[in-house]
Amino acid sequence: EGVGNIFGYKVDKPTASRLTYTEDPDLEVVTSEPDVFTGTTGGTATVQMNRFPLDAVLGVVITRQKTVTLTRGGFAGGQDTLPDVSVLSIISVTQGGTTYDSPTDYFLNSDKIDWSPSGGGTKEPAPGSSYSITYRYLGPVTPDAINLQTGVLTITGAVNGSLVLSDYRWKVPRYDRLCIDRDGVFSRVKGISSRFNPLPPAVPANLLSLATIYWNWGAAPTITNDGIRAIPFDQLERMRSLIVDLYDLVELERLKT
Repeated sequence: EGVGNIFGYKVDKPTASRLTYTEDPDLEVVTSEPDVFTGTTGGTATVQMNRFPLDAVLGVVITRQKTVTLTRGGFAGGQDTLPDVSVLSIISVTQGGTTYDSPTDYFLNSDKIDWSPSGGGTKEPAPGSSYSITYRYLGPVTPDAINLQTGVLTITGAVNGSLVLSDYRWKVPRYDRLCIDRDGVFSRVKGISSRFNPLPPAVPANLLSLATIYWNWGAAPTITNDGIRAIPFDQLERMRSLIVDLYDLVELERLKT
């Protein structure tokens, strides 16, 4: 409450007022942020996002390990398609007591195991027979738990020491100003968000700034009552006297010099 001098007009607010508006953070999308999975292979671990608080987690991709049984194709030197795409590597290929070696016996060709190597010692399962293959591939996962405020995800099923790639939106810090115009209408001047050093926005000439708000979204905003205030006349009179005294002192110093 009080009287404001705004653009040549006096605005009298006998009581304090409340300004209500929707929280509207500026969002930034982070794509494929890499983190290391620290849990045991196939187990659970938490992953900390670099930026938070989060607005939403758009997707998480992890490195999985799987063992499946495939049936060898109908002719020698062919290819067998793996059940998953985005295959990174083949860990082992076995049939009974026989272990096949790469690249002597086979190699990874896209999402297929290729039995076309030729040369001394080359071997492969008989056409139509079954064999076991263990491989690693990239696959999406739904986090078990998401703490949007702290940016912590709980992930299950990845390979120990492998990368976890996360896509998410986070709320970028920002300064806003609360202002009042000559008609007594309150408004908010929105600042420009920045991940590092946001700055308060400039105040238009036809508005009087009342306070600056720092939004570090999710927590209570920091409000600084830095509005321009009129100086009482007794203080102005005291300042005038001090200025006169200051001139007198300067003149005396000049005479001494």
